[in-house]
Amino acid sequence: MTLTLKLNEGTKNVRAYEVLPGLYAHRTFVFGRDTWQLSHHSGLGVGCYAPTLKRIRAVAIATNGTIPMDWTQSAEEIQKQSDGANWLREFHHHDCRI
Repeated sequence: MTLTLKLNEGTKNVRAYEVLPGLYAHRTFVFGRDTWQLSHHSGLGVGCYAPTLKRIRAVAIATNGTIPMDWTQSAEEIQKQSDGANWLREFHHHDCRI
């Protein structure tokens, strides 16, 4: 599918793959390398990266098993919940950062 990312300098369309309902992975260039990033269906980045689509999907599914998150909610609703921050910490606990 095509996901429209919301960036500081506007928007950008990318090819994205559903990881969980409402949560998508797409290729990006960050920290000087080509990698995969998670983004919410609203187009906002989640702040989670992994070297492969397979890895980012596996870690996201494992994280959601530990801290269930309904990614189909609006970004505003997710940001209000403490589980959103806990989900990110748990994702990074899986050592999926670059």
